[in-house]
Amino acid sequence: MADIDAKAQALSAARNRILQLQEQMTDKVLQMAAEVEKLMDVVPVSEAKAFLKARCNLPAVELSTYVGFAKTLKGSEDVLRVARVSFPVLKALVSADPAALREILERMEIGAKLDTKDVASIRRRLAAAKLTAAEALTAENKRIVAAAARKQAKEAVSRFGTKMSAFVEELRLHFRKGQAVRERPIARLPHLKADFDPARCLVSMNSRLRTALLFRFRSIHVTNDYCQQLRPGGPSVL
Repeated sequence: MADIDAKAQALSAARNRILQLQEQMTDKVLQMAAEVEKLMDVVPVSEAKAFLKARCNLPAVELSTYVGFAKTLKGSEDVLRVARVSFPVLKALVSADPAALREILERMEIGAKLDTKDVASIRRRLAAAKLTAAEALTAENKRIVAAAARKQAKEAVSRFGTKMSAFVEELRLHFRKGQAVRERPIARLPHLKADFDPARCLVSMNSRLRTALLFRFRSIHVTNDYCQQLRPGGPSVL
């Protein structure tokens, strides 16, 4: 029983400390947003951004969030503080549309704890509700086609890699055979004629190698063309 009480006390103490740290983190984020807003009241936005990036080493992602805070979340500081909102959630709220933002803040006011996944889910649901039946069907078809194209591209690239591996191995074997023919003394090849010419043999081998290369390239031509289409800027495969 004593062990259970000690464990419960440790968990309770850890919870209290973590909640306090979350509140402090939220408060620091809100203070940063307030400082950025004060700076933009004094100097133009572009100059304020340049100053914060150059002299305060503020990343561009954080800077855009703090700059957008004054336009979207001004006046909601108390709700955000009580909800112990983290910076990723704050970033998602800044980029949310007015309808989604209004619903999210209403949920926070009644005690809901939302993370970035919850914010994204609410945004998707509201966006889907605005679509007509035809628009919703079109969006779903686009999603299905895009997923199928990604799967097909992945399979094509895998097949292409397998064929190229076999092609490289065949090249390696051809060159090894050619090297052995050039370096092996004629005396050790009794089956060869006396007028054996290594240079002429090498030319013949190169001719056979070119034939093998041509056959191999033809066999992978279709897959290679498909992969060219998948490159950025190439023709669409859909």
